[in-house]
Amino acid sequence: MAERTRRCEIRFTESEYRNLMAKAEKAGISVSALIRKSVDDCEVKAAPPADLHKLTAVERRLLCEEIRQFLLNHIAETGGHLASNLGIVEISTALVRVMAEQPKVAKHFHLPFQSGNDRILSAMNRKYNREQYLEKALSIKEKVKDVSLTSDVIVGFPGETEEDFQCLAEFVKQERFSRAGVFTYSREEGTPAYDFPDQIDEQVKQDRYDILMQTQLTITEEQNEEKIGKTIEVLCEGFDRIAECWYGRTYADAPEVDGCVFFTTDGNKPKTGEFVNVNITDYLGIDPVGEII
Repeated sequence: MAERTRRCEIRFTESEYRNLMAKAEKAGISVSALIRKSVDDCEVKAAPPADLHKLTAVERRLLCEEIRQFLLNHIAETGGHLASNLGIVEISTALVRVMAEQPKVAKHFHLPFQSGNDRILSAMNRKYNREQYLEKALSIKEKVKDVSLTSDVIVGFPGETEEDFQCLAEFVKQERFSRAGVFTYSREEGTPAYDFPDQIDEQVKQDRYDILMQTQLTITEEQNEEKIGKTIEVLCEGFDRIAECWYGRTYADAPEVDGCVFFTTDGNKPKTGEFVNVNITDYLGIDPVGEII
């Protein structure tokens, strides 16, 4: 039913979605309203019924969770891999349980942290605080074996003190993300933060950016060292004529964002879109290098 593409994305058309919802109704799952929900590359959508406005916010959240749980179970039964890109407050216990139990759900979460200070997070209008983030991240790590956690952070947000930044830097060292995107705050007219006091000097922003980037690079290099001698599953994406070897991604590598795995073969050419097992022997920059076994 669901189409599996060369990037292992799974998409549902509206007709496929209606079929799934019909099955959900038969299974006793209440689907009285259509919720458009996206879990990274898995999308479900249709038009809401006329009585959507009658649902309370709590009922909508419960309904959304029912639909998401149903779809995750369906994907796990029919094949393919599903990766998730959700906000910290959207990750439910049920979703983590499915990820831990179902081998066809990619063990990866992208959890933007943004700042290490609750005051800054509140000014950014984030719906979580530092403690909630840490609790959720720890819960995921404890329940999902070999999970990959990636994140985004912003430095130089108005009002960020040196102490705030040091707190953020220590957090990055502590969490040891698989990858972390670092961004400097950009002041844009029309945004609430444009008129905030205590705007940060551009050179200070750049210095903080450089420090965090080097911190994350060191972590990534250490993690790559730990991969040497291990075998990992890689989705083959093609042949690099310059490097004269094949390349692909693991479940921890987002397409067109993260790096890739370079590997050689013993003469048997893998097919694009095929999963292969690669023994890691080295790394180049942040990219592991190995050979098919």
